[in-house]
Formats: sequence, structure tokens, C-alpha cells
Amino acid sequence: MDGVATGSFGTHVANLAGVPMEVVTRAEAISKDFAQKFKEKQAQKKTSKVPLLIQADFAYLVKLATGTVPPDANPQKLAETLRIMKQFIRNQPL
Repeated sequence: MDGVATGSFGTHVANLAGVPMEVVTRAEAISKDFAQKFKEKQAQKKTSKVPLLIQADFAYLVKLATGTVPPDANPQKLAETLRIMKQFIRNQPL
């Protein structure tokens, strides 16, 4: 069947392959617990209001400020980065 799997089917395959049912049942329980904890952890993560592209530009500016960008860095990229950062900062409430 075409498409993306809705989940892992490893325990089903293990069962079909003849793995003892006790092992398959335990693996299913561990897998469900892991998935639940992963979802909870993801929900707790703080999300940034700063768009990813701005974060990347900020990282670029930090490199510029610390002198870790190669001397042949693109000056147009720096100017565009500064323009975007200024625009973003102006649109944020204090």
C-alpha cells in the first residue's frame, strides 16, 4: 500500500516472525510508554516566536560579531540579515 505508515509495526512483524507472545506484548507496552513520554516531552518544549530563518540569521550575526565568519563572507547577506532583524524587532511588542 502506498503512503506513510501511521506508526511502527515492528511488534506485529515480530509476532508474525514467531517471537514469543510474552516478548511481543512487553515490547508493545514499552513502545506505547515511550511514545506517550515522547509526546509529553514535545508538548512541554517551549516554542520560539522567532521564525527559524531569523534564528539562522541571528546565528550568522553572532558569528560575525565573534569573528568566526570567513573574511570572504557575502556582504549582501549581512545587509539582508540586518534588514530582516530590524523588521522583526520593530514588529515585536515589548
